[in-house]
Amino acid sequence: MEALNSYILYDSVDVAKHDEGWLVRGHGYQHPTECIKCGACEEACPQSIDIIHQLERFVDAVMPEKKNA
Repeated sequence: MEALNSYILYDSVDVAKHDEGWLVRGHGYQHPTECIKCGACEEACPQSIDIIHQLERFVDAVMPEKKNA
C-alpha cells in the first residue's frame, strides 16, 4: 500500500515503481501480483480499506505488464 500511496501523492509511476521495488526486494514484502485474494487482510484492516481492489488498482496503473503474469 505504501507504493500506491506514493503513486497517488506524487502522481508518478516512476516513484511508485521505485517504492514498490524497494519494499519488495529490500524489505521482504510480497509483490502485489502475488495476492491470492483470500480477504484475510481486509478482515484484519481496522480502517476497512478495500485492499484487494487497491492492489489491483496499483498493478493496473503502475505495472500493467505484470498483470496476469
